[in-house]
Amino acid sequence: MKYSEHRKEEITDWYDVLDNIHAQENRSITGHVLRASSWVTCACGNQCKDVPRKDNGEPVDNKLYDLGLNFLHNIRSIQDCIFRGRRKEQIDYAIKAAKVTLFEIEVRSGEVLQEMKNNKLS
Repeated sequence: MKYSEHRKEEITDWYDVLDNIHAQENRSITGHVLRASSWVTCACGNQCKDVPRKDNGEPVDNKLYDLGLNFLHNIRSIQDCIFRGRRKEQIDYAIKAAKVTLFEIEVRSGEVLQEMKNNKLS
């Protein structure tokens, strides 16, 4: 179960959001920034509920925390590119950066869970 699900929050398929962001209205993009700015509904919040977190949903793991902040920055960069009327290539570059960060969050979440499992076995 995902953490956002566990907290009874809407789950955001961030890959779907990023794949379809060109077709979305500005209002939707602002909503994505709001979701990305909450530890419960951000890319980290869409990871397993067993990843250790603080009360506000912030990951305890420093690397995962930093990746979460990077993802928010990526989403804000996409919003900025769109609102400022940047070329499609610039928007696509920002989208690619967000996808890379999202992948890194998934990888690090898996590493954290594996480290927890290994510590229990030791």
